[in-house]
Amino acid sequence: IAITKVLIAYGCVVPKSGETDDLDRDIDNEVFEVTPAGIDVGMLSFENSLWCFLAMGGTWDVIGASSTFDEMKAAMSFFEDDDGGFDEYADGNEEATKLDGRTTNNENVKSKAQIEAETLVSCLRDLAPGEMAGYVSCLVTGDTGRSSTSSIDVFQRLDPGLQRCIQVLLDGTERFMDVQRQYSVDERTSNCQFDLSHCEVVTAWANGCTWSEALEISGAAPGDLTRIIGRALDALRQISALKFNPLRKKDVFSNTGFVDPFSRGIHPEVRRLCREAAIEMNRYPVKDPLPFEVNEEEIVDDLEDLEDNTEDEVGSSATESSHDTEEN
Repeated sequence: IAITKVLIAYGCVVPKSGETDDLDRDIDNEVFEVTPAGIDVGMLSFENSLWCFLAMGGTWDVIGASSTFDEMKAAMSFFEDDDGGFDEYADGNEEATKLDGRTTNNENVKSKAQIEAETLVSCLRDLAPGEMAGYVSCLVTGDTGRSSTSSIDVFQRLDPGLQRCIQVLLDGTERFMDVQRQYSVDERTSNCQFDLSHCEVVTAWANGCTWSEALEISGAAPGDLTRIIGRALDALRQISALKFNPLRKKDVFSNTGFVDPFSRGIHPEVRRLCREAAIEMNRYPVKDPLPFEVNEEEIVDDLEDLEDNTEDEVGSSATESSHDTEEN
């Protein structure tokens, strides 16, 4: 139930009753409709697929579940920014500042969560394919425990465009984790592990560096590095393979031109960058030399069966020859 509430908040499923304002009520007997975003999340096989989908700009908090989070952030910024600094997500949208992220029935207003997601998509579209590979690796590769590189040092060496994407994502991740806590999602299923350790080497590999150079950059063992790059490659393939959901007339609010948040998905340009990065990364020794994996135990079993069959055939042939000799 807790995960279902988070999926409702992020526009992946919609109660057919249309009631999304009060998720503290009993929803055990509610019937749901899966949205295009929900279908995409279901196609991904990550540890926290919804978070990875959010990290690619695919969705945001569409019902204002994180309004308390925005109020807290606004209160904190009041004490931190005595010089009157502006909120980058509310710049040019005064109503978003007044609402502190609360979603209303007013189609003319974008929440802070939506502006956050649109900012992330804009930043992602400006990346090169190699940078996109590095960004995606932060979502899925995980820490092998052998890297001594500081994440701060890695971040400072990244290109400004990639740094900007990471900064926007961290804001969205903080909001997402707040929503998960609000609905009491089990910590074992709410993990959002963002790891910069392998961003540099994955980016370099996607940009065409040699295997020796990749080993030197990462400092990892060859087997570990193969797994690290392989995970990033698999994630890029999954994201780029998501079905394209074209916008229909009904998906756009006629009076404002805003897109219905329940029709969201990953931007085609973002998927294209993932596809190009995957093509560049798919080379030896990361590329599998065989079209399928063969289990060693299965090979041994097959050989034993073959030997047994051969012995049976030899024994049968010997018996038949013996009978033929006696008859003669």
